[in-house]
Amino acid sequence: MKKIVLLLAVLLFGAGSMMAQQDKSAEKAAKQAEKEAKKAEKAAKKAAEEAEANALFEQAVQALKNKDFVLEADRIEFKRGSFVYVTPNTNFVSVKGEKATIQLAFNTPAAGPNGIGGITVDGTTSGVQMKTDKKGNVMYEMNVQGVAVSARVTFRMAKGTNKCTATVSPNFNSNRISFTGNLYPSSESNVFKGRSILKELKRVSGETSEIYSYQSAKIKNSSLNNGIRFYEIAINKFLGNSIIKRLEGINFQSNDEIRQRLKPDTEIGTGEWVDMSGLIAPKSEIDRLLDGIENGSVNRLKSINASFAEMHENYYTYEWTWAYNKIQEFYGLNPDEITAQDIICIVKTWKEAVVGLDKMVYDDARKEFSLSSMTGFGADGSHDEMKQDFEQVRGDFESNTFVTAVLKHIEDKTALGNELIKRIESIQD
Repeated sequence: MKKIVLLLAVLLFGAGSMMAQQDKSAEKAAKQAEKEAKKAEKAAKKAAEEAEANALFEQAVQALKNKDFVLEADRIEFKRGSFVYVTPNTNFVSVKGEKATIQLAFNTPAAGPNGIGGITVDGTTSGVQMKTDKKGNVMYEMNVQGVAVSARVTFRMAKGTNKCTATVSPNFNSNRISFTGNLYPSSESNVFKGRSILKELKRVSGETSEIYSYQSAKIKNSSLNNGIRFYEIAINKFLGNSIIKRLEGINFQSNDEIRQRLKPDTEIGTGEWVDMSGLIAPKSEIDRLLDGIENGSVNRLKSINASFAEMHENYYTYEWTWAYNKIQEFYGLNPDEITAQDIICIVKTWKEAVVGLDKMVYDDARKEFSLSSMTGFGADGSHDEMKQDFEQVRGDFESNTFVTAVLKHIEDKTALGNELIKRIESIQD
């Protein structure tokens, strides 16, 4: 009997030990599974971030190849290593075809030469070189020559990111400056928001107010009106560009044919647009992608990347849908009643905007060749000797490469507008 009891005790102890061991094993397995799940989640998140960063990188590379990009800087560094953090909207380097703009505006309430607390210089690009090293890093170099700028600009962007640094090295001094931020394809849509803010500010505060307050800024009446005027010039330019592009190369026979051509190819593009880390897209398409992820119909990174690629490829199609609605809103036109004469009026306004902006640049350039700008040249001689000395260094105004480029742009844009007007001016029905 004692042996039986002892045997049972041994068996029970062994069973208890085994159960305890099994519990520990199960707990260990559960912890391991949890650890593996967290590791997988972390890896998936990292992969998604890398995929998004790579998509932005590829988009930025294409923008560089297209000569159609903006580097929005949040950090400015000077030659001796000192730096400041700045606002990207007013600190940037942009390129559009052969035109470049370098904009610098520190976060200060005081207005600068450009009216926003800094300086703005425009120029023409040349000597563009784009290289990719063995690691995939991109270097993009160009010369920028204008009335107020002569510099070599070097962009450096590491593979897998659109984070970029542009170093501006003046040709006649060592005061280099570096812009660090994100590089995106160019976009002009924000001008509408700026105009609406200023108009609403004027409405609320009254037409005759001498000073308007917006956030921490004080704006003079004349400055506010000038701001509205310049925003409207930009809007006329943008919408005119869109219309001319939409109607190019077609010989229309009636107003109905024009109306049919103006109709958007898709409903996508109306309403709000968002900036997805540099991918400018309709909010409706971003929401559609998010819904697909939530309901499981989009469940692979490959599918997400494909959605982003589709948005990028259809940008201009979506943009026209947006522009079409803005044309109705801005010009007060009924889409079912738009005529050739309405289009001609818009194109004429577009010409005034484009040519007007170029003439401002032209007049500003002429100031750089005035007698007052010649101070220091031929200081010991007559006015003629001063002028001769100045021209030997700076050249004469009419043959200046930047000036001739401005005049050529005026000529080309005038011809573009006139071509569309001539093509549709006979339509009367």
